[in-house]
Amino acid sequence: MGATESRPGLNKYLEHLCNRDSLLVWRLDRLGRSLKYLLTLIEDFNASGIGFVSLTESIDTATSGGKLVFSIFGAIALI
Repeated sequence: MGATESRPGLNKYLEHLCNRDSLLVWRLDRLGRSLKYLLTLIEDFNASGIGFVSLTESIDTATSGGKLVFSIFGAIALI
């Protein structure tokens, strides 16, 4: 992770997300600094019915294209 692993503001925000909500970020690195963390978080979102949108990377996990991008990220992370 980055300089600090403790992110109380983010954790508090994530606690308020619920089914049919979407988390919108400017860039992927604003949410997580490691691919493994991002993949885990997005997987948890999907299981809870929460969407994810990253503006800079044009990723929206509510769409099939966004799901494909994260599937590719997951495959790359396994290499």
